[in-house]
Amino acid sequence: MQRYRIGDNHKKQTPMDKEAIREQYGYELSRTLPDLKSLTGDLSKRRVGIYMRAAASEKSSVHSLELQKQHYKNLLKTVPEWNLYRFYIDEGTAQTSFREMIADAHNHLIDLVLTRSLSHFSIDLTGGIETVKELARLVPPVGVLFVGDHLFSLDEHSQETLELIQMVENRLMIAHVHDGAILREKRVVLGLTQQAVADCAGIPLQSYQKFESGKRQIRRASYEIACRVLDALEIDVIAFHRMERTKE
Repeated sequence: MQRYRIGDNHKKQTPMDKEAIREQYGYELSRTLPDLKSLTGDLSKRRVGIYMRAAASEKSSVHSLELQKQHYKNLLKTVPEWNLYRFYIDEGTAQTSFREMIADAHNHLIDLVLTRSLSHFSIDLTGGIETVKELARLVPPVGVLFVGDHLFSLDEHSQETLELIQMVENRLMIAHVHDGAILREKRVVLGLTQQAVADCAGIPLQSYQKFESGKRQIRRASYEIACRVLDALEIDVIAFHRMERTKE
């Protein structure tokens, strides 16, 4: 069955659309129930904050959000020790409710966050994972349960997965380079020729020249090639990403 996309609100929802939403979210949440219990381990009393991110065009599509809320409420009924504190909902790239949720966690108003996935939790994956780590360092720690991703931030195996995701995302932060100026600057500092960088990265000279000239963005290359170019130029991607953010 073709699933209904939340953002497709350009047409009036029909009963079939609503049923599709129910099937999608009901299936996803109920499917993860056994994993929730094995991931979280200690099911002691928790005050739960539920974070949801709606597409900016979803404002008129109230039904999808309401159905998601209902499914989360049904999920909480299966774990009596968990009590809903409140829903936090942002639209598009807004961060208002997100910041309120983090503040409530610091103020010990919530002990656990439920959200659909890492991509729904934060539009910036690296920043989102840093926030997850920040919450885990609180005393007592506040865990984040990514229901659709089968990840719980206080679980050791989930932490390893989040670290891997962050590492990959950091590698690809080179996407902030549009004109290749940083690549050229780093190459000159290292005293390398374009040919030397291309040889070290194992790519044709013309391919590297396109990256440096900006004719081709390195983020459009495969992950493997992007990593080889970064390694050849000894670029600290995390530091580079932070530098680019301060320019924006």
